Amino acid sequence: DGSMFPNLVNLEISNNKLTEFKNYPPNIEELNIAGNDISELGDFPKPLKKILAEANSLEVLPDMNDGLKHVDFDNNEFVEFPEFPDSVEHIDFNYNNVTSIDHLPEELKYFSIFNNAVEKINCELPDLIEEIDLSNNSLDDMPTLPPNSKKVDISNNTIYELVDIPESVEEFDCSDNIILDIPQELLLRKNLKISCRDNNTFGFGQDMTGVNGDDDGDPFEAFSGVGHRLGNNTQPYRPHYTSGTTYNNTHYGNNYGFGGHGVHYGSGYNVAKS
Repeated sequence: DGSMFPNLVNLEISNNKLTEFKNYPPNIEELNIAGNDISELGDFPKPLKKILAEANSLEVLPDMNDGLKHVDFDNNEFVEFPEFPDSVEHIDFNYNNVTSIDHLPEELKYFSIFNNAVEKINCELPDLIEEIDLSNNSLDDMPTLPPNSKKVDISNNTIYELVDIPESVEEFDCSDNIILDIPQELLLRKNLKISCRDNNTFGFGQDMTGVNGDDDGDPFEAFSGVGHRLGNNTQPYRPHYTSGTTYNNTHYGNNYGFGGHGVHYGSGYNVAKS
């Protein structure tokens, strides 16, 4: 009975064999119940700010308190995405079976929901979001990104068209989609790290600058500013060089129709054999 511990503010009971957790210490602020077999939770107490409940058997959540800030429900059995209070700033919801998202908290800054079955996001992403991971889902449409976004991962979906990428974005992964065009403006951003492996990108609408062979398999290898990569392709690429154009921090692979294995587009003019 949690009422026996009125002064307890932080409790960890992870990796036990609990099947339910209903009686919270009345002043609990942080709770770690990860790695159990919990399928039912009691209503969250008002002081609770952080709950770590990954690797359980949860399908639904109880009433949640307005002061909640940080939640982790990775690797449970959710099919519907819960309506979290607007106070929540951090959500981990990976490895579930969610198919749509209808509401996100206004104060949300970090949102990770990779390895689900999300097909639709039926709400706007909150303006405060800085990091979002939507990888390994079933999205056809890329959501509009808020102006404060910094790290965005939409890899391994079925997205065919990119929306505008805010200048604030520092890392962007759109690998393993069916994107047909990468805007030239993205390639020219010096502060953007972008990975576009395994798409159907047939054209960029601009000339490439410099070629040299390099293929170490690192999807973000070009983040140092070396240049662009297009790798693992079957058709030889014959670039038309335009002096004075520099493309930084971009990595491509398996972009069909683009040239020899491991061709690296950088700032030099050394042409590797395809």
